[in-house]
Amino acid sequence: MALAIITASFINPSELGKIKLLKVHGADKIIHALMYFSFTFTMFYENRRKLFRKRNYFYLGLIPVIFGLIIEVLQPLVTKTRSGEIYDELFNLAGIFLAMLSWYLIMSPEKNSKNNVFRT
Repeated sequence: MALAIITASFINPSELGKIKLLKVHGADKIIHALMYFSFTFTMFYENRRKLFRKRNYFYLGLIPVIFGLIIEVLQPLVTKTRSGEIYDELFNLAGIFLAMLSWYLIMSPEKNSKNNVFRT
């Protein structure tokens, strides 16, 4: 997932303009949120045995936040066609937060862990 985000973040915007879905106003921001939701949720799934404490949610959630910030800073430095945008990072944060909330609600300690498909 991280590799897909890096690729999408540094590709020439004219290449992305060929995708019809991206011509919808605000689609890029929704895609930011979805990419970071997927990234975060995948990280939580891969580290599900370590998420027994709430503070571990915070620490694991910091990884995609820092990852997104680094990409936004590097975009104008590495490419001539991309610029870092604060709104991109805000939508990244929205996706991260929604993934963290979704994971917590699915995996909350009150749930019956025997019936939970995410627990192993």
